[in-house]
Amino acid sequence: MRRRRILAICCMLASITTFAATPDDMATPALGEINLIHSVDDLETSIDFYTRFGFVPENEAAWSAQHAILRYDGFVLVLMQDVIPQRAMLHFVVEDQAAVEQAVADLAARGIKMNPAGPGDTQAFIEDPDGHAIYLSRP
Repeated sequence: MRRRRILAICCMLASITTFAATPDDMATPALGEINLIHSVDDLETSIDFYTRFGFVPENEAAWSAQHAILRYDGFVLVLMQDVIPQRAMLHFVVEDQAAVEQAVADLAARGIKMNPAGPGDTQAFIEDPDGHAIYLSRP
C-alpha cells in the first residue's frame, strides 16, 4: 500500500513536468507554488513516515488534528486525514487575485476550463481525466 502511494506521488510529479512543456505559441500559465494534498488514513503515522523519508515539518503552529504540512527541497506535501474524498489533489498557490485570473485565462487558451472561473473568483477547480482534483487559489 505504501509503495503504491509513493509511486502515485512520483507519477503525479512526472505529470507536473509534462504539464510544464508547452508549444512555443502558447503562454505558460504562472501557477506558482505546487502543493500535493495527500489523503492519509493515519496522520501521525504518515508524518513519521514522510519525515523519515526526508520531508521537513513546516509551520507546525498551523497544523490541526486533521492536517500537517511538510516540505522537501521546495516541494510542499499537505497531509490530510478524513478531509478530502480524493486520495490525492494538486494545489497550485498563485501570488494574488490577478494571478488566479491570469492562470485561468492561460489555461482556457489551452482548452482547460476551470470552475468556477469568472472574474473575481479567488479559486478554481478541475478534475483530470482520472478524477484527480486540481485546485488553483491565492494564499
